[in-house]
Amino acid sequence: QAKDGVIEHYVCFSCVDGELYELDGGNPQPIHHGPSSPDSLLQAGCCKSHKSEDCGVF
Repeated sequence: QAKDGVIEHYVCFSCVDGELYELDGGNPQPIHHGPSSPDSLLQAGCCKSHKSEDCGVF
């Protein structure tokens, strides 16, 4: 968890060896979200980040 007093942090998604990882500055380690590809990285990252029911709408 983030240290007390931290107001802002980053979040990004990366596809490594066919797997989607979330890098969140508030967490001590990457979060594995399962299979992905460079072609579906944006959609997969947005769906995971926003927990959207309708991931086809951007």
